[in-house]
Amino acid sequence: MENTEEMRWPTADMQPMGTTSGYIPPTMMDPYSPMFDLNTVDENSKLGWKQHQLRPFSTVGATALAVLVPLFAIIYYGLIHGRLPMIHPRDPSTGKAIGFFFIPIFSMVWVFMFWSRMVDRLNLQFRLRTGTNPLGKGLYISSYVASFIGMFFFVFFNMLYAESYNGYNGEDFYLGMAWFLYAIGNVASMVLIGIFIHKVQSTINEICMMDGIVPNQMMQQQMGQQPMMQQQMGQQPMKQQQMGQQQVADDGGTADAERSQGEQVDREVTGTG
Repeated sequence: MENTEEMRWPTADMQPMGTTSGYIPPTMMDPYSPMFDLNTVDENSKLGWKQHQLRPFSTVGATALAVLVPLFAIIYYGLIHGRLPMIHPRDPSTGKAIGFFFIPIFSMVWVFMFWSRMVDRLNLQFRLRTGTNPLGKGLYISSYVASFIGMFFFVFFNMLYAESYNGYNGEDFYLGMAWFLYAIGNVASMVLIGIFIHKVQSTINEICMMDGIVPNQMMQQQMGQQPMMQQQMGQQPMKQQQMGQQQVADDGGTADAERSQGEQVDREVTGTG
């Protein structure tokens, strides 16, 4: 007999101690899978999966720093991993996401796992809100392929350069081609990485915007505008009072003029009589 209790999606009262909101047991299907249907998840679990600690950041700044200072991308987006809900047991924490880059040899594999999981986690956050996946994995894979191709040709032509010393004077051509193709591969890789980081950061900012999270500068600006609005609202009754007093004065002046005109008419009538 099938254990229906084990197949139910977890709610707040089912979560183990010490787990982040939205946790699912290892027996459940991977929610990041393209075949996963969010309609099978109850609303309480969806609400837990939406909880995050993301904050908006400049897309231009993130792109420039990630391209020019690769360590920034590792640290900053490692922190992003820690600010997303731990929905699946394989979701990395901040320490795991950053620390695995410092393991020799394994770091070359981890870089793909790092960005692949980032795309999956952000896509799920977006899909929970809009039903669409804004990110793909082709860009960052292409960027590393371009870098690898550049490195491959650099090594290949350097090998030809080394062999060309034996009586062949075309070594300058081989050395030039090695550096040229290496540079082309790295430039292409940097451009693709820049486009990918721009899309990732734009997605993070859109998620924050949909959840009503605005940058600190905007919050300070809005908080600074509130006293001004309150001051303007406080001045409105004063203006209305002044307008009322002016209206009363005008009405009183009109009444006095009419009374004076009536008295003058009475005097003329009396004089005529």
